[in-house]
This record gives sequence, C-alpha cells and structure tokens, in this order.
Amino acid sequence: MNSHSTEQEGPVEATVSPYVAARPLRRYLGQHNRQALLLAFFSLTAAVLLWGGTYFFVYWFFLFTVTIIEGFNPDTLGQITQRNLVSDSYPMWFAVGVVAYLIVAAIIRRRYKPEKIREARFYVLWVLLELFMAVPNVTFSIWGNLRAITKLRKHDLAEAWRLLLRMSQEDGRLSLTSLRLEIDDERTLCRVVFALQIIGLVGMRESERGWFLYLQGQEVRTLLKQAA
Repeated sequence: MNSHSTEQEGPVEATVSPYVAARPLRRYLGQHNRQALLLAFFSLTAAVLLWGGTYFFVYWFFLFTVTIIEGFNPDTLGQITQRNLVSDSYPMWFAVGVVAYLIVAAIIRRRYKPEKIREARFYVLWVLLELFMAVPNVTFSIWGNLRAITKLRKHDLAEAWRLLLRMSQEDGRLSLTSLRLEIDDERTLCRVVFALQIIGLVGMRESERGWFLYLQGQEVRTLLKQAA
C-alpha cells in the first residue's frame, strides 16, 4: 500500500506548475501588500489629523495676530473668536500654502539628508529641519507605502521563486553577470529583481568581483526553509 502511494506521489509532484510551486512567495507577497496598504492607511489618518491641527492652529494664530494688531485691550481681545476677522478665502490660501510647503519640503528631502547634518554636529539645524519636515514626511509616506504594493504576473512570480531557490543553492548570492543565465528575458529579469528588492527579500552589493545580488534578512531564508 505504501509503495503504491509513493509511486503515485512522484508524477503528481512532477506535474506541479512553477506558479503553484511559488505558492510560498505568493503568500509572502500578499502579506507584504496588505501590510503596505495598512501602513498607507495609518499614514493617511495621521496626515489628516496633523494637517487638520495645523489648519486650526494657523487659523487661531491669524485671529490672535489680527486682534493684537487692532489693539491690545480687553474689548479687542474679546473679538478673537469672531469669524469676520478672517477672510472667507482662508481655506483656499491655506491649501496654496500647503502645496508650497510640500514643494519646498520635497526639494529639501531630495537635496539634504538629516543624518548627514546630524553627523556634522549641526544639532540645532538638524532639530529645526526635523520639525519642519515632520508633517511633510508623514504625507510623503502615504505615496511611499502605496508604491511598495507589488504585483507580479504568474510567469514573473514563478521566475522570482526559481531565482530565490537558485540563490539559496549558491550560498545566498549571485553575481549580476550570471543573472542572465537564470532569466534570459531582460524585461522579466528587471521586473523580478525590482520586485524582490521592493518586498525586501534581496539586496544588491558590490565586492571586489563586482556587483552581486544576495538574500536579504532572515525572513527570506525562513521562507525558503519552510518551502523545502
């Protein structure tokens, strides 16, 4: 009975398609996408709360400033809650200010790294920069988390899983020059490597022998062990 069962298992395993064999990677990819979507939702919620708080703080500050300019006395201070002190176009001007703020923050984000400023021991400038970039960074993280959502076609997913297995056989690394031997189609290769980097399963480094791709972190090794 056991020998008959063994004989039947061989052909079944042989007929498993590469896409079905890549099921562990499909599960991991789905988990990664759900986590990225959840982080995007939390970032959106935090951004709405922060911008809402900023909106009312600027509104109140403007009311207070106008009241002080008109005259510092108890009667004038009592007018601080009157809406007619602020123009009805305040929401529009606030939106324009937010757009300008985000543009400036994007330029700073691209040109200056807070870590380098901190390493240079410009601590006051570093703190001011962190405070200035706090709300924009939360806002930018929404798009960053959404971009982390990765989709692969069936063929690409099968090739990605086969590449991971091959890297595992080669002690967790493959030179970039040998990747063409694993995936001959250049477009498929680019999509696969990019997707595996986005989901954090592989990384890229340079050594004396050139650039190579390596298995990144313990998660991918655990994934491959479970599949084995």
